Amino acid sequence: MKTWAWVLLVIAAVEAVLHVVLPSRSFNHEVDRLLYAIRSGRMNAPVVILGDSVARGIFENADLPPDRYAVAACNQAVETAGQYFLLRRILERHPGRPRAVIFCAIDPRAGDLRQPLTENYVQRCFTRWREIGACLRGTRDPAFGLKMAAYKLLASFRYRIHLQRRLAGVDDRAILTAAGRPAGAAGRAADAAHGLFARLNASLRHRRGERLSPRYLRRMAALLEARGIPLLILPAPTTPEQAAHCRRVMDKLRPLEDAYGNVTVLRELYRAYPPDHFADGWHLNARGLARHRPVIGQALQRADGEL
Repeated sequence: MKTWAWVLLVIAAVEAVLHVVLPSRSFNHEVDRLLYAIRSGRMNAPVVILGDSVARGIFENADLPPDRYAVAACNQAVETAGQYFLLRRILERHPGRPRAVIFCAIDPRAGDLRQPLTENYVQRCFTRWREIGACLRGTRDPAFGLKMAAYKLLASFRYRIHLQRRLAGVDDRAILTAAGRPAGAAGRAADAAHGLFARLNASLRHRRGERLSPRYLRRMAALLEARGIPLLILPAPTTPEQAAHCRRVMDKLRPLEDAYGNVTVLRELYRAYPPDHFADGWHLNARGLARHRPVIGQALQRADGEL
C-alpha cells in the first residue's frame, strides 16, 4: 500500500475514534448538551418546549418535572431552522408522540442563518446529511454546506477547541485571539476574495426571496400536523417599548394559523413588564420570573389539556 493511502487510513481511524470518544464529554454550549440529551433519550416527555434563550430562562427556572416537560429551548442563534432540526430528532426518539409542542420566542419568523454565532450553533451542531442538504438548499451557499460537511466528517475539527485546550493547554480565548488577518499582500488578497464571495452569496440569497425562518416555521407546523400534534406559539414577555413590535409579529402569524389547523398563537398570554423586570432588556430577572410564573402555568395547562 502506498504511503498516502496509509496516511489516509490512519487519519480515518483517528477520526473514527474521536467521533466515539468526544461527543459525550466535549460540550461547547447548551446545544451540544441538548443534542446529547436527545440522543440519550432524556427528552421524551409528553410536552416539548422549544424557543430561544428567553424561553429557556423562563422554563428552566419554573422547576418543571422533566418526566412531563422537555425543555429544548436554547440560544436564539439556532433560529427556527435549528429548532426544526431539534424537533425532528426529538420525534425520532420519542416512544410515542408528544401531547403538544410549545414554541416560545420573541419572533419565531426572524433569522436567515447569517448571525455571527451561526457556525458555532448551527453548522457545527446539525450535521446529519439531511440537515446539511437542507441548509445548503436554503442558504444557496456552497461554503456553508461544505463547512457543515467538514464538521460531520472531522471530529478533530468539530472539537478542536477542546483538543487544543487538553493537549496543548491553550484556552478558548487564546485560540480565538490568535486567529488574525494575514499581513501584507496575502491579507489584501484574502479580503478581495472574501468580498467577491460575499457579493455572490448575497446575490444568491436575494434571488431566493423569503428568509429561512418563516419557511422552517411552516415546516414545523406541517410536521406536527401530520402527526396530530398541536403547536402552541407562546409570545415571550417584553418591555412596553417592544410591545408594538410583538403585536405585529403576532399579526403576521395569522396566516400560519389559517393554513395549519394545529397551530394556535396564545395572544392572550402575551405580557409587557417594566424594565426593572429584565436583566438585560430581554431576559427576565428574578422579579420578572416570579411575576410571569402564572402565565407559564396557564400555557402548560393549555398544553396538558391537548389531546
